[in-house]
Amino acid sequence: MYFLVGFVLLSIASYIDVRTKTVPYFLSYFMISAGVILQSIRSIEYGISHIILVGIYTLIVFAFGYLRFKAGQWGGGDAVILLGTMYYLITPKNYLAPIEFIILSFFCGALYGVFY
Repeated sequence: MYFLVGFVLLSIASYIDVRTKTVPYFLSYFMISAGVILQSIRSIEYGISHIILVGIYTLIVFAFGYLRFKAGQWGGGDAVILLGTMYYLITPKNYLAPIEFIILSFFCGALYGVFY
């Protein structure tokens, strides 16, 4: 269910981005809010350790996105979408998914840059 919600929200954001070249902040903030709510519900089942790890990953991904934004490589919407996406990738069985996602994004971005 988490993946489906994230996929739908990212699809809507991608569609709007292609049409208007910007992603509205209300969509990004809704994505983050829904992710926080879903992870809070999940923490009831998996305990306090889950919410602590989600908090740590939130800080890491926020710092990464903020640095890319300050470096001028990304817009503010990109950093916020990355933070929102992180909430849909964390599962109790695979806490490394956000890190794997960032590494994979680097490789995909490099390939895109080479061929574009």
